Amino acid sequence: MIDQRLKEFVRLHHIDLVRTVNYQKHRLKDIIYEKRLFNQLSSYHLAEVQHQAIDQITTIRKKQLKIFEDLIIFEQRILCHSLPKTFDDIPILTYQNLFGNEANKIMQELKRRKLNDQLKNYELKLQHYEDLYQTEINTFESKLIQTSLNHQHIQADIFMTLLKCYLSHYTNRLIRQIRYKEACVHVKLVRQHRRHLLSKQQIVDVYPQIIV
Repeated sequence: MIDQRLKEFVRLHHIDLVRTVNYQKHRLKDIIYEKRLFNQLSSYHLAEVQHQAIDQITTIRKKQLKIFEDLIIFEQRILCHSLPKTFDDIPILTYQNLFGNEANKIMQELKRRKLNDQLKNYELKLQHYEDLYQTEINTFESKLIQTSLNHQHIQADIFMTLLKCYLSHYTNRLIRQIRYKEACVHVKLVRQHRRHLLSKQQIVDVYPQIIV
């Protein structure tokens, strides 16, 4: 029994190590390529207000992806039966005296509604920042074309293509970072759930159950 647990521990540790090494390797490549794109952008002589606009665009994207990260972690908590305490801090016995056999069903439905509200809130925030991001991009491009002379329109188009490439790579790098964190959190939550199953505390789950 001990040998099996030791082998399982070594196997999981090896998986974690390989995941971390691969992530760090790709992260380094991403940063190098991103700096190269940024240096190409810097070769264009932009006004200070244009630099500020680009900073604003990247800030919006970063805020959006922070919400995306929170959503991903929240979904992992649902998947791993490890909801935040605000969802799982009410023992069944608290309501059994009031509602009898219906206590489980009532609490389960309340938790599901609360989960749906939380997920919808994340989606609304993500869409808000996506709309804001697209608006800022379009505004920046429109102003860039307006301030360009006729013979500079081609340069403006090239710059916008390069900028969108940079922003796309920036976005993908942060998403890969979030996915790596998601994998690490998943392992942690699974272990917590296994320990929780050994506890005697009775908690109503949001998943379908056979209620007698």
